[in-house]
Amino acid sequence: MQATKPRILTARLDLTRINKEHERALSAILSDPEVTYAWEHGFSAADCREWFDRQYARYAQGQEGLFAVTLRSTGQVIGWCGITLQDISGMTFLGDICGSAAETSVSRENSVWEIGYGFAKGFWHYGYATEAAKACKLLAFSLNISEVYSIIRTNNLPSIRVAERNGMSPVGTVVKHYRGKVMPHTVFKTSI
Repeated sequence: MQATKPRILTARLDLTRINKEHERALSAILSDPEVTYAWEHGFSAADCREWFDRQYARYAQGQEGLFAVTLRSTGQVIGWCGITLQDISGMTFLGDICGSAAETSVSRENSVWEIGYGFAKGFWHYGYATEAAKACKLLAFSLNISEVYSIIRTNNLPSIRVAERNGMSPVGTVVKHYRGKVMPHTVFKTSI
């Protein structure tokens, strides 16, 4: 798949590919442990550098990736959102919350397209995450990606609500292993 134009405009937001000019503002957001509580730590400078390098590598490979999200009215960077290819082959599946394994199409051996997002604490509860996530869902569908996922910590209720407002439904539960920690996640999905 060839990557799209590096910009999406919504009513209130401007989503652009992350670049060096966004790094300072996004680093401040990533280093806030209240924003990144799903990872159970704020990002260090080295963590941020690795995160940015991952985004730039996606772009260089012609893949979709995360966008810096700025307010159209002020140009202020308030978060990130985008679609990324996530390898789920190494995750431990805990069973399907839809009732049976036959009811879910989450591949246990492949990658899935995930809508991910994070916003500065001062911009929570204004609908920005939902607005950006919906725009990224439409982008994915315009690229002939027939289904998208959000893989969210089971205790991250605000992100779960965003996924639900984005038309997603829970289809299963997986465990991610991160820095020696076992982290249960709910898998949400929507399709064309």
